Amino acid sequence: MDYGEYADTYFNIADKFENLFHRPVDLVTDKSLSNPYFIDSINQTKTLLYEY
Repeated sequence: MDYGEYADTYFNIADKFENLFHRPVDLVTDKSLSNPYFIDSINQTKTLLYEY
């Protein structure tokens, strides 16, 4: 998938989740994180919606 298609897909799914849950949604991949304190904070509050 090229960068343009990836970006379109990313923002499309983020918008759909926000409409579904009626709240802001952050889509984050494990590979995009590097700060261990931020990772720990996310791990304390994250909710798994679907596991492949």
